Amino acid sequence: MSEFSESYHFPNSDLDTLYERLKAGGMRGRLYGPSMNRWVSFVPYEGACPGHQFLAGPAAKFGGSLSMLAGKPVLEYIYAEGHMWFACLWENGEVAAHYSCDWEDGEPKIESRNAERLRQLPIQDRMAVADGLAPKLDTESLGEEEPRAYLFAEGLGLPVYKWTSAQYLAADARAGEQRNDGGIEI
Repeated sequence: MSEFSESYHFPNSDLDTLYERLKAGGMRGRLYGPSMNRWVSFVPYEGACPGHQFLAGPAAKFGGSLSMLAGKPVLEYIYAEGHMWFACLWENGEVAAHYSCDWEDGEPKIESRNAERLRQLPIQDRMAVADGLAPKLDTESLGEEEPRAYLFAEGLGLPVYKWTSAQYLAADARAGEQRNDGGIEI
């Protein structure tokens, strides 16, 4: 089974304030964090957040809506194992920076816009973030043990990002599993 993860991350955040703002905006899901360098992560519940579409990315503008609700930047993170990954930074409802790596058709294709802004976010490990945001990659480097998407997320110090999405939360609920993952429910 391949991983299809999607999560939203708020830098320099207070969990209680973010909880109240997202709740007031009609968002439902799980919050995680803050991490050591104050990232708070949000994973929406399937079908419970206005404007959210699974893996839709910037086209759905859900990250922009979250940035407006929270009154702060939000990093949209998607990793589709064997296909692609991307990070999109939203500020004031607009895309401020974007990095994507797509290798579904073989050779990696990288697109980035203002990737330097992504390097200015709160970071735990600058080298890991730099490796994650490589400006060029070859097919051989994609086969490395640690996915570039993970390097980027770990370098930032995001609270959650692996095997997490609205679909995974829904599957757990359908299976009757209680999540004991440190997150809090909105």
